[in-house]
Amino acid sequence: HNVLDSLGAISAARLMGVPLESIQASLADFAGARRRFETKGRIDGIWVVDDYAHHPTEINATLKAARETGAKEVVCVFQPHRYTRTKLLHDEFCECFRSCDKLILTHIYAAGEAPIEGVSSQALASDIEKATGQKVLYIDGFDEVENYLFKTAAAGDLIITMGAGDVFRIGETLLKELREVEK
Repeated sequence: HNVLDSLGAISAARLMGVPLESIQASLADFAGARRRFETKGRIDGIWVVDDYAHHPTEINATLKAARETGAKEVVCVFQPHRYTRTKLLHDEFCECFRSCDKLILTHIYAAGEAPIEGVSSQALASDIEKATGQKVLYIDGFDEVENYLFKTAAAGDLIITMGAGDVFRIGETLLKELREVEK
Protein backbone atom coordinates (compact mmCIF):
# COMPACT_ATOMS: atom_id res chain seq x y z
CA HIS A 1 0.00 0.00 0.00
CA ASN A 2 2.75 2.43 0.94
CA VAL A 3 4.60 1.94 -2.35
CA LEU A 4 1.46 2.47 -4.43
CA ASP A 5 0.49 5.50 -2.35
CA SER A 6 4.01 6.92 -2.75
CA LEU A 7 3.91 6.47 -6.52
CA GLY A 8 0.62 8.33 -6.67
CA ALA A 9 1.99 11.15 -4.51
CA ILE A 10 5.14 11.40 -6.65
CA SER A 11 3.08 11.58 -9.84
CA ALA A 12 0.76 14.23 -8.44
CA ALA A 13 3.67 16.31 -7.13
CA ARG A 14 5.51 16.12 -10.46
CA LEU A 15 2.35 17.20 -12.33
CA MET A 16 2.18 20.22 -10.02
CA GLY A 17 5.80 21.09 -10.77
CA VAL A 18 7.37 20.08 -7.47
CA PRO A 19 11.12 19.49 -7.95
CA LEU A 20 12.25 15.87 -7.67
CA GLU A 21 14.71 16.80 -4.90
CA SER A 22 11.86 18.13 -2.74
CA ILE A 23 9.83 14.99 -3.34
CA GLN A 24 12.78 12.79 -2.37
CA ALA A 25 13.37 14.77 0.81
CA SER A 26 9.70 14.54 1.79
CA LEU A 27 9.56 10.80 1.18
CA ALA A 28 12.76 10.28 3.17
CA ASP A 29 11.10 11.93 6.19
CA PHE A 30 7.79 10.06 5.83
CA ALA A 31 7.43 7.43 8.54
CA GLY A 32 4.39 5.78 6.97
CA ALA A 33 0.74 5.77 7.89
CA ARG A 34 -0.23 4.66 11.37
CA ARG A 35 -1.46 1.03 11.46
CA ARG A 36 -0.21 0.29 7.93
CA PHE A 37 2.54 -2.30 8.32
CA GLU A 38 3.55 -0.34 11.39
CA THR A 39 6.49 -1.80 13.27
CA LYS A 40 5.53 -1.94 16.94
CA GLY A 41 8.88 -3.37 18.00
CA ARG A 42 11.65 -5.93 17.55
CA ILE A 43 13.01 -8.02 20.34
CA ASP A 44 15.14 -11.18 20.35
CA GLY A 45 14.74 -11.46 16.58
CA ILE A 46 10.95 -11.32 16.78
CA TRP A 47 9.41 -8.53 14.70
CA VAL A 48 5.95 -7.34 15.76
CA VAL A 49 3.93 -5.38 13.20
CA ASP A 50 0.37 -4.04 13.18
CA ASP A 51 -1.83 -3.41 10.16
CA TYR A 52 -5.36 -2.06 9.82
CA ALA A 53 -6.19 -4.43 6.94
CA HIS A 54 -9.69 -5.83 7.39
CA HIS A 55 -10.79 -6.43 3.79
CA PRO A 56 -9.56 -9.57 1.97
CA THR A 57 -7.83 -7.56 -0.77
CA GLU A 58 -5.86 -5.55 1.82
CA ILE A 59 -5.10 -8.67 3.84
CA ASN A 60 -3.75 -10.52 0.81
CA ALA A 61 -1.54 -7.58 -0.24
CA THR A 62 -0.23 -7.04 3.28
CA LEU A 63 0.60 -10.70 3.83
CA LYS A 64 2.36 -10.90 0.46
CA ALA A 65 4.46 -7.90 1.53
CA ALA A 66 5.16 -9.61 4.86
CA ARG A 67 6.27 -12.75 3.01
CA GLU A 68 8.75 -10.68 0.98
CA THR A 69 10.54 -9.44 4.12
CA GLY A 70 12.47 -12.67 4.43
CA ALA A 71 10.90 -13.56 7.76
CA LYS A 72 11.37 -17.18 8.77
CA GLU A 73 7.67 -17.44 9.61
CA VAL A 74 4.82 -15.00 9.06
CA VAL A 75 2.33 -15.32 11.91
CA CYS A 76 -0.95 -13.48 11.35
CA VAL A 77 -3.35 -12.68 14.19
CA PHE A 78 -6.57 -11.54 12.55
CA GLN A 79 -9.62 -10.02 14.19
CA PRO A 80 -12.57 -9.92 11.77
CA HIS A 81 -14.36 -6.57 11.74
CA ARG A 82 -18.17 -6.63 11.89
CA TYR A 83 -20.48 -9.58 11.51
CA THR A 84 -21.98 -8.23 8.28
CA ARG A 85 -18.56 -7.87 6.61
CA THR A 86 -17.50 -11.33 7.78
CA LYS A 87 -20.68 -12.83 6.30
CA LEU A 88 -20.59 -10.81 3.06
CA LEU A 89 -16.90 -11.50 2.32
CA HIS A 90 -16.77 -15.02 3.75
CA ASP A 91 -15.50 -16.70 0.56
CA GLU A 92 -12.82 -14.05 0.03
CA PHE A 93 -11.68 -14.40 3.66
CA CYS A 94 -11.29 -18.13 3.05
CA GLU A 95 -8.68 -17.41 0.36
CA CYS A 96 -6.75 -14.31 1.45
CA PHE A 97 -4.49 -15.74 4.17
CA ARG A 98 -2.44 -18.10 1.99
CA SER A 99 0.79 -16.07 2.39
CA CYS A 100 1.07 -16.60 6.14
CA ASP A 101 2.60 -19.62 7.84
CA LYS A 102 0.40 -19.49 10.93
CA LEU A 103 -3.04 -17.95 11.24
CA ILE A 104 -4.82 -17.16 14.48
CA LEU A 105 -8.36 -15.77 14.47
CA THR A 106 -9.80 -13.96 17.47
CA HIS A 107 -13.39 -12.97 18.19
CA ILE A 108 -15.21 -10.69 15.75
CA TYR A 109 -14.94 -6.99 16.58
CA ALA A 110 -18.65 -6.13 16.44
CA ALA A 111 -18.32 -2.33 16.13
CA GLY A 112 -21.82 -1.99 17.55
CA GLU A 113 -23.43 -4.71 15.43
CA ALA A 114 -25.55 -7.50 16.84
CA PRO A 115 -24.23 -11.01 16.23
CA ILE A 116 -25.54 -12.84 13.16
CA GLU A 117 -26.47 -16.48 13.67
CA GLY A 118 -23.91 -18.79 12.10
CA VAL A 119 -21.30 -16.04 11.64
CA SER A 120 -18.32 -16.45 13.94
CA SER A 121 -14.56 -16.54 13.92
CA GLN A 122 -14.72 -20.23 14.87
CA ALA A 123 -16.78 -21.03 11.78
CA LEU A 124 -14.52 -18.89 9.60
CA ALA A 125 -11.41 -20.64 10.94
CA SER A 126 -12.91 -24.02 10.10
CA ASP A 127 -13.92 -22.84 6.61
CA ILE A 128 -10.43 -21.43 5.91
CA GLU A 129 -8.93 -24.79 6.89
CA LYS A 130 -11.32 -26.61 4.54
CA ALA A 131 -10.66 -24.20 1.65
CA THR A 132 -6.87 -24.02 1.93
CA GLY A 133 -5.62 -26.92 4.02
CA GLN A 134 -3.98 -24.38 6.34
CA LYS A 135 -4.03 -25.02 10.07
CA VAL A 136 -5.97 -22.16 11.63
CA LEU A 137 -6.22 -21.53 15.35
CA TYR A 138 -9.25 -19.89 16.84
CA ILE A 139 -8.35 -18.27 20.16
CA ASP A 140 -11.09 -16.03 21.53
CA GLY A 141 -9.39 -14.07 24.29
CA PHE A 142 -6.50 -11.69 23.77
CA ASP A 143 -4.78 -12.99 26.92
CA GLU A 144 -4.79 -16.50 25.48
CA VAL A 145 -3.43 -15.27 22.13
CA GLU A 146 -0.65 -13.37 23.92
CA ASN A 147 0.24 -16.47 25.98
CA TYR A 148 0.32 -18.66 22.87
CA LEU A 149 2.56 -16.20 21.01
CA PHE A 150 4.83 -15.76 24.03
CA LYS A 151 5.38 -19.52 24.16
CA THR A 152 5.75 -20.14 20.43
CA ALA A 153 7.41 -17.04 18.94
CA ALA A 154 10.97 -17.55 17.75
CA ALA A 155 13.79 -15.49 16.30
CA GLY A 156 13.05 -14.75 12.66
CA ASP A 157 9.28 -14.61 13.14
CA LEU A 158 7.22 -11.69 11.89
CA ILE A 159 4.06 -11.48 13.99
CA ILE A 160 1.45 -9.25 12.41
CA THR A 161 -1.74 -8.23 14.17
CA MET A 162 -4.37 -7.36 11.63
CA GLY A 163 -7.85 -5.85 11.68
CA ALA A 164 -9.79 -2.65 12.21
CA GLY A 165 -10.60 -3.38 15.85
CA ASP A 166 -8.44 -3.48 18.96
CA VAL A 167 -6.28 -6.45 17.90
CA PHE A 168 -3.19 -4.19 17.97
CA ARG A 169 -3.24 -4.54 21.77
CA ILE A 170 -2.01 -8.13 21.43
CA GLY A 171 1.26 -7.05 19.83
CA GLU A 172 1.79 -4.27 22.35
CA THR A 173 1.26 -6.61 25.30
CA LEU A 174 3.44 -9.32 23.76
CA LEU A 175 6.31 -6.86 23.37
CA LYS A 176 5.97 -5.78 27.02
CA GLU A 177 6.10 -9.42 28.13
CA LEU A 178 9.14 -10.16 25.96
CA ARG A 179 10.93 -7.07 27.33
CA GLU A 180 10.24 -8.20 30.91
CA VAL A 181 11.89 -11.56 30.21
CA GLU A 182 14.86 -9.82 28.60
CA LYS A 183 15.61 -7.80 31.76
